[in-house]
Amino acid sequence: MTSLFDLSDDKPDNWDPEISERSYFRDATGNLGWLVRRDGADHMKLDRAGVDQTRPYRPAEWKEEFRPYPMTEAQIGMVCFAADKEMRRFLGLVNKHPNDWAALSESQRSDWIHTGPETPTHRAILWQAIQNAMKGMKV
Repeated sequence: MTSLFDLSDDKPDNWDPEISERSYFRDATGNLGWLVRRDGADHMKLDRAGVDQTRPYRPAEWKEEFRPYPMTEAQIGMVCFAADKEMRRFLGLVNKHPNDWAALSESQRSDWIHTGPETPTHRAILWQAIQNAMKGMKV
């Protein structure tokens, strides 16, 4: 069987990809796993906390599954802030709030990450919608 990995990539015989490099798959019984290399062969590492459980990779048994890259709460907060910046521009509130994430103090960033805009407006609805949409991406 041809390896899914580029064998000229100098990866060792036992290799696990970084989280951002993983290709996720699911089998017919619902097991989630990702491609790794064990003893020079492609394997599926099952998604089991604290356990290195693998199986030889058999393409007919696994279907690729879309998995968004994990993001921290801070990164999701930054996405919300960027969307809010555009919403404020649309609402004519550009000069009434900081326009740059880096210009916020640490406590302002923390407040933004956890509670969003101070008033319940379209901005708050947008913040909550993004939080809900990205919930499955949070690490």
